[in-house]
Amino acid sequence: MVASALRRAGFFMGGDLNGADDNLWFTLLFKHPDLPEWPAGRVDERLTLFLARMEGLVLIDAEVEDLIVSTASDERPQHTTGFLRERAATFLSGIGKARDRRWGWKEPNTHLVADRLLRLREDALYVHVNRHGIDMAYSSNQTQAENWSRWLVGTAWDGSPRRSLSYWRVVTERAESLAAAWPGRVLIVDFDQWCEEPALSAGRLAEFAGIKADPVWINGEVAAVARRPEPRWPAADLDEFDASDLAFVQSRGYTVGTE
Repeated sequence: MVASALRRAGFFMGGDLNGADDNLWFTLLFKHPDLPEWPAGRVDERLTLFLARMEGLVLIDAEVEDLIVSTASDERPQHTTGFLRERAATFLSGIGKARDRRWGWKEPNTHLVADRLLRLREDALYVHVNRHGIDMAYSSNQTQAENWSRWLVGTAWDGSPRRSLSYWRVVTERAESLAAAWPGRVLIVDFDQWCEEPALSAGRLAEFAGIKADPVWINGEVAAVARRPEPRWPAADLDEFDASDLAFVQSRGYTVGTE
């Protein structure tokens, strides 16, 4: 919803997007099983290349081509080499760039490198979208927790809602730490509030992004896609969760128990 709102406001979100508006150039460069172990220099190098590609400033020379082709050469969890090579081809094509437009991107794994991004570019802003942790624990999509639990939580992914909630808590705490460390450059958007009060939430996003909060945009295009799905957890047995994780969910203003 947030990416769609920015795109509808005129932001360039990338030249290779999937149906969920995920930027697949970012996926190519960063969604790697060993990403949390990469040295800061490697992350910064790839971020610099990605940002230049988004702005249309990168020179596609032999060095860049070699990097992109090698990046797409190894099959990864969730992505075949065929998929990655298609992403490499669009990256190297030169098609799609911000030119003089405002730009940004959406890709769920961005939070892993957000600290490096904020250090690298003084003009970078980071929007982190959060959602009720227990609801996320019962989501059928646990790719994030599966990929990064052993680094962020400290234990291997076991497929359980309990582990998923622990992962959600760590990611939320990391986002809050970024917001404290980089005041004015990090915005945490609450998904549930966005669905309930799209005009208020979109207005905050517009102010943060430095764009005009056009009433037609907010009350029309933004409100049109603000639909909160039915919660997935009210009948769940909350005893399966760690008590401190439940307390953390509640401390962030979310209902814990029967709604």
